[in-house]
Amino acid sequence: QLQITEQERGKVFTKFIIDKEQIDEVVRKIRRETEEATIKKMEKKMATKQQIEEFKKSQVVWRDIEENKIRQENEQITKFVQYKEHRDEEIKRQTNDRRQLKNESVLRLAEDIKKQQEVRKEREEILYELNEGRKMEEEFYKDQI
Repeated sequence: QLQITEQERGKVFTKFIIDKEQIDEVVRKIRRETEEATIKKMEKKMATKQQIEEFKKSQVVWRDIEENKIRQENEQITKFVQYKEHRDEEIKRQTNDRRQLKNESVLRLAEDIKKQQEVRKEREEILYELNEGRKMEEEFYKDQI
């Protein structure tokens, strides 16, 4: 069941990364379209070639910054998922250790109870045999009298 949960978590994480990448791609496309529209607008307003080139350079720099930011976000998400998986595994290990310790304690307790029952049964048998012996002695003495 835990493996299934981990597999489902992996699938969800993979789907999340794919969805995020698709969203990031849509955002990039919208920004490119905005850039193109701005360039066309500037060209229409008879902007100088230098202004257009400066704008293009600044957009390249901005795009690099955005891509770096997206890459860092993805790394942080991956690190968090790895940390969470490690933490979950540690919790699972601790739970199993506690469960095993509890099982061992229960087995020791059961063994102690079994020994006590055996001792009690043995005492009862001895008492029964002593009682029977006493009855036989009493009958023997009654018969002799």
